[in-house]
Amino acid sequence: MNQLSKSILFSLLFSSVIHSQEVIKPFQTIAVKGGCFALAGSEKRLVQINEKFDYGTVIATASNSWCRFRTLNEGTLTAAPSSTLILEEASTNGIPAIKLLKGRVRAKFDKHESPEAPLGEFKLIIKTRSASMGVRGSEMELVHNSANQVSTMISYEGKISFAHTLRELSARENSIPQGSFSSFLPGEEKVIAATEISTVQFDLAKKYDPFI
Repeated sequence: MNQLSKSILFSLLFSSVIHSQEVIKPFQTIAVKGGCFALAGSEKRLVQINEKFDYGTVIATASNSWCRFRTLNEGTLTAAPSSTLILEEASTNGIPAIKLLKGRVRAKFDKHESPEAPLGEFKLIIKTRSASMGVRGSEMELVHNSANQVSTMISYEGKISFAHTLRELSARENSIPQGSFSSFLPGEEKVIAATEISTVQFDLAKKYDPFI
């Protein structure tokens, strides 16, 4: 086989290897209402149902719209109206993450592991400019006010790790129990201690789903 033939054969083999590798996209839309947009560079387009997104995509919802995603680990993430977030990859363990720039998100993940599993085994990381949280087998809601940089979360089910920085998430004292809320205020070093919600308020908040 001459050198030219070898070069052509190598190119064909190399090309087939590249095309055989499937690009894994960690977020897929399962429900969309109204004007939900995906932004990549200067491109802005409407999000479609069953569309898959890679890390780095910016999602923005209009005032009367929302969109719901399914993640690789079978959880759901819903972006509320007037929200902007970036789909990211956590810096450790390669788990999905989002950066909430403004607005509100709600996430739900089934619990498969032992209740005694370490708090570091997160299924999703959610970050804002002022706080970070780790979601495991749980259901929660996070609101970030971009005007004053206040982040507030509610734990509807399970324990949520909520802290000022990512490296603080694994600390047991930063675990917010079910039926409680916590906030981070600019100028503080730590999040506010978990505050229990009344049973009536908790039941109403958990059952209320505006994304229908």
